[in-house]
Amino acid sequence: MITLHKILPVAVSPIVLVLLLVAASMRWRRQALAMLALALLWVASAPVVSQSLVRFVEGSQVVRLSPEQVEAAHAVVVLGGMSTTVRAGPPPPALIREWSEAADRFAAGVELFRAGKGARLVFTGGRLPWERLPETEGDWLRGQAIAQGVPAEAILVTGPVENTAQEAQAVAQMLPRGRIILVTSAFHMPRACALFEAQGLQVVPYPVDFRVPEQDMTVMDWLPSAEALKLTDMAWRELLGRAYYWVKVW
Repeated sequence: MITLHKILPVAVSPIVLVLLLVAASMRWRRQALAMLALALLWVASAPVVSQSLVRFVEGSQVVRLSPEQVEAAHAVVVLGGMSTTVRAGPPPPALIREWSEAADRFAAGVELFRAGKGARLVFTGGRLPWERLPETEGDWLRGQAIAQGVPAEAILVTGPVENTAQEAQAVAQMLPRGRIILVTSAFHMPRACALFEAQGLQVVPYPVDFRVPEQDMTVMDWLPSAEALKLTDMAWRELLGRAYYWVKVW
């Protein structure tokens, strides 16, 4: 099922829609379809568009908070998705985890725990079916937190989970009807909050990993960029995820 959930958004992603329009223009010899494909590619890869879309997904009122601005809760819950698997040497090569771009989630969780904002630090045991490491990401994060001085007895790790809905269910089983500080990327926070609250948890959002820098607009914001296309795709997937869970709940 998780594989299907990953594949379906690709079918309607900007890059696939561009390819379909190009294929259709070649099949039916319609120049208008080719022009539409080019227009869609430019729109999706223009930073001025991608950044606006990401800001919409993150929420206009969302800002990075300090631990002092957050009320204490029963636990600090850090959602997964902040590591990647790589090969490490010397030979024979071994598989290890290293940090990805969402590493702010871990740092913020540890910072909140050290500030006394929760008696427990909870990591979710993310592990997708195609991953090659036997341990979950949560197990790895537990080791990283202990290495940074967090007491082992204060750390909880859920069982294996594959998506945000499963993370919410697993945490709710650990902390039934508890008050939690939820740490995840800003673009992911609205959907995550809704799913955790649906499990009966009281959620204090602590968004991190903001994807749009605060800077003045320049001519570069109107020129195509691979990074901008990546941001557009990320925001589009998040909107599709929200729509899916909204329909499912409705």
